Order: sequence, then C-alpha cells, then structure tokens
Amino acid sequence: MKTFKLLSKIALLLVVFGFFQPVACDQQGFELAESLMEMGEVNYTVSAIGLYIAFFAAVISILITLILLITRKDICSSKINKIDFALLLASIVGGLITFFFVISEFEFDFIDYGFYIIISGWILSIIFSCFAKK
Repeated sequence: MKTFKLLSKIALLLVVFGFFQPVACDQQGFELAESLMEMGEVNYTVSAIGLYIAFFAAVISILITLILLITRKDICSSKINKIDFALLLASIVGGLITFFFVISEFEFDFIDYGFYIIISGWILSIIFSCFAKK
C-alpha cells in the first residue's frame, strides 16, 4: 500500500516536471499562465488560475507526503488519503479548466510535449492511488 502511495507521488512529479517543459505555444506552464493573464479576458484569467492550481496542488501533495515520511508518520491513513485525493482532483480540474477554456480554442498543433507529460502524470497518479487504497 505504501509503495503505491509513493509511486503516486512520483507520478505527480511528472506533472511538476511537465510544467517546466513546453506545454502549449512553445511556452512552459508558467510562461503560458503569464501570457494568459496578460490577455485580460475573463476566460483567459480563469485558465491561468487553473494552471497555477494544477501545479501547486501537485506540489503540495508531494510536500505533504515528504513531510510525513520525514517525521515517520503514516502516509496511508484515511485522513491523508482524503487530502491526497482532494489535491489530485484539484490539480486535474485546474488543468482541465485551462484545456477547455483556452487550449481547445486552438488547433492541437499548439500543444507541446509538456502537456502530454502532465496528462500521463495525472493518469499514473490516479492508477497508483487506486491501488494504494486497497
């Protein structure tokens, strides 16, 4: 159970790593969020906030697990599992908001490999989280 929990966090590292790669329009995640904020329209601003939520929810989830490991606490308790699930869900929803509000308006030629790294990190994290709960 603990192994799958740790694998889930390693998968979330893919999400974090993907943000530092070109995500769309040859821009990294933070560059893309900054560009979206500068556009000034509400849907672009919401999309930028979604990108920030996707990134920081993944980072917070990883940090919580690291802190619990360092302090030798149980990382598989039901309370921690609920928090992890909420953070994973927040990360995915933040990314989906960005995708549906902005990236879907453009052709898929603008999506770069960082986007696919982020998606694969979310999928793997979900799969490992499901195994960790059993």
